[in-house]
Amino acid sequence: MADSELNGELGKTKGTRIVVIGASAAGMRAACRARRLMPDARILVIDSTAEISVGACGLPYVLAGDIDSGEDLRKTSYDVLRDQAFFENFKGVEVRCGLCADRLDLDEKLVEVIDIASGERMRIDFDKLVLTTGAKAMDPFNIPVDSKRIRAMKTPRDVRTLKHGLETGQIESVVVIGGGFIGCETAEAFSAMWGARVTLIEAMPQVLPGVLDEEMAALVHSQLKEQEVELVLGKKVMSIEEMDRGVEVMLESGRKVKADAAVCALGVVPCTEFGVEAGLNALPNGALIVDEYMQTSHPDVYAAGDCISVVHCLTGERVYLPLGSLANRHGRLIGDNLAGRRRKAGPITGSSAVKVFDLNVGRTGLTKAQAEMLGIECNSVWGTFNDKAHYYPETREIHFKLVYRTSDMSLLGLQAIGQGEVVREVDVMSSLLQRAANAADLLDLDTAYAPPYSGAVSALHFLGAAVLNAEQDGLRPIPPVSPLNAEKIIDVREPSEAGSHPVESSTAPILSIPLGKLRSKISDLNKEENILFVCARGTRSYEAARMFKNYGFEHVVYLGGGLSFRRDASFASL
Repeated sequence: MADSELNGELGKTKGTRIVVIGASAAGMRAACRARRLMPDARILVIDSTAEISVGACGLPYVLAGDIDSGEDLRKTSYDVLRDQAFFENFKGVEVRCGLCADRLDLDEKLVEVIDIASGERMRIDFDKLVLTTGAKAMDPFNIPVDSKRIRAMKTPRDVRTLKHGLETGQIESVVVIGGGFIGCETAEAFSAMWGARVTLIEAMPQVLPGVLDEEMAALVHSQLKEQEVELVLGKKVMSIEEMDRGVEVMLESGRKVKADAAVCALGVVPCTEFGVEAGLNALPNGALIVDEYMQTSHPDVYAAGDCISVVHCLTGERVYLPLGSLANRHGRLIGDNLAGRRRKAGPITGSSAVKVFDLNVGRTGLTKAQAEMLGIECNSVWGTFNDKAHYYPETREIHFKLVYRTSDMSLLGLQAIGQGEVVREVDVMSSLLQRAANAADLLDLDTAYAPPYSGAVSALHFLGAAVLNAEQDGLRPIPPVSPLNAEKIIDVREPSEAGSHPVESSTAPILSIPLGKLRSKISDLNKEENILFVCARGTRSYEAARMFKNYGFEHVVYLGGGLSFRRDASFASL
């Protein structure tokens, strides 16, 4: 292969030579921002693929039919395709596709690339280099790249292949391996749109591990089961074998799951071999380490997107969070810093959201399990609230879990799940976490209110009050999926509610006393007994516990999140 120079075609103007490797969200944001601020710079973006600037987060929705075509993921909001011509004509940025970066020489400040079509090797020198090489799907099974029945959900080609199999009737059943974001979204796509039989396999005991705590994940399990998705949890996949008319998935238990196709959604790993081999610092998983200016361990090499690590604001530790939101923000920041504006990237909170059939799922900060693994003494409160005023038509329930530090009631994380809007509260909480807020700050939130959009008082206000009640007054909730262990259970719902959804059987006696009649019954009860109060959502049972506390009852607790949460988390007998 002959070597050649590509520098003569780096741009039409003289100035700083900027090379960007990777033409997706972070890379194109960096290049376009740099061009706006540096009209004389010579900017070149290279990518190994022909389909650039793909909104890959939308791929499951293309398969589901919510988005008409994979090409829509490459279009602007004004319906123009983001191809090479677009970036040259609209943005003034040169993009070369079909070039694979092969070697980086930091001393000489040059990149060697290979033209995939011709095999020709070329050298590109740079003043500043931006690495936005992204991530690749984890593949412990060495799936053939041209497989028709075993795919990831990472590229438009994956979707085209699977969609063809569904349209032609070759795929009527599928195994989805991995219960993370992509796994849950893909399960919905196969089931809801195509009516395929879906088996979802997750090696951990719950779906969305690391995203939700156990009892919150139970809400998602219930939804998946309701939609007739077979859940196989706590089982590791050992192998996948492609056959003439299907696939066979072998579990560590020895069970074999057969289907027409399989999707591997085991997560991604950063594509950073190119930079690591050149000497750039990285985490053990390969995620490049960048400073607050997005600079790598070499001052003239920047990096962003799914190939880097980020700093978590609550722990100060570096974590790997491949999210499109971060990629876009950090891409623009690199463009600013290339132009000398010296903007810093703040620490992240790990905010994310996913739709699972009829459920909206959002989280930010730390789960309780994560906080405890870090040695943080913490506690939780739960609540079930409406997404609109309770009297407004089509209001929907949302179940919340707030995690906080026990010592000072500082906020650690929020999880929200329901058919209503969850992103609003998650975004507010994310901002509060970045400002090291505590539970008392939630009572001062000045949130917008109108019946079509929210209740008069924010759910976060109620959750903050629940923390204060627990830590200052000793009025503690028990987790919504806990065993109902007490000497006496008092159901303070109205008779109509209790009749339609009775409390599950328990060894403890259950008294049905509506809240409005409870005060008159206090003298009939023993102050030394352990009493658990329950209601639909947790608010009335808290009031009952408070009332009894004021009358000298010391051993009272209430069910956090209420029986509604408990029922939605697969407790079908309630």
